[in-house]
Amino acid sequence: MILITGATGHLGYLTLTALLKQKSASEIAVLARKESDKTKEIAALGVEVRIGEYANKESLVKAFNGIETLFFVSTHEAAQDITVHQNVIDAAVQANIQRIVYTSTQGEKSVDKNHSEGAADMHAFTEAAIKQSGLNYTILRNAPYMESLPMILGEKVLTEGYAMPMGNGKLSFATRQDMAIGSANVLSTNEHDHKTYEFGGTASVGFNEVMEILSELTGKKLEYHPIDPETYEQQSKEAGIPEMYIQANLGFANQVKNGYFDHPTQDLANILGREPMSVEAFLKNTYQV
Repeated sequence: MILITGATGHLGYLTLTALLKQKSASEIAVLARKESDKTKEIAALGVEVRIGEYANKESLVKAFNGIETLFFVSTHEAAQDITVHQNVIDAAVQANIQRIVYTSTQGEKSVDKNHSEGAADMHAFTEAAIKQSGLNYTILRNAPYMESLPMILGEKVLTEGYAMPMGNGKLSFATRQDMAIGSANVLSTNEHDHKTYEFGGTASVGFNEVMEILSELTGKKLEYHPIDPETYEQQSKEAGIPEMYIQANLGFANQVKNGYFDHPTQDLANILGREPMSVEAFLKNTYQV
């Protein structure tokens, strides 16, 4: 039996619906923190809903009873407290789960035992802990979701272009839908044990290229301006953006600039058996031009 965590979230639910095309509902369960309209919708599909949360290991052990394969969707809460991810792994061992499929993120992973905070460290520690657990595993290092592009570009992109301190950094975007289908394909077979896959696009794209695509689609001359971090911070403060979001955006921009997400790969394409959706196709569909 396969259990999907995070099934009420975007990636988890899309993975569930993709998996239902390959497995019967009786072969699938999901984990949720509490009952909700979404869990009722899932239950109506014939899928068993089990209640548990990462911060409560005992609830996880109970929820994992009889499960063979665990789809472990990461939570940002682990960036502040890695024990919530350790609880999932420990509970999986205690419940005799045979395999974990974990949603990590792109980028180099190294474990610094003196500093375990932040998203990158969160995934590094989790990957290491899964490998040390003795369980069979598959690591899916997901690229940034292509669906985040409109939010990244902002509402004025088609009139003002885009300015951000990302230098000439590139990202190997993929859609959440393609990642979900790829995840379901991995979950449905036992051919992926002890493997790590980069789940991204077959080509990396920089924001110069993004603006060139939008220019061609709209017939407007739209440009990307790689401004410096200080300019971005000052402009953001003047626009009334909260400091927390400014710093988060600067952190993401720095990762992009330094190539953290520049990992073009055939892994997702091979598992899908086709090319993932391209940035050009996504932009055309999204901006309806």
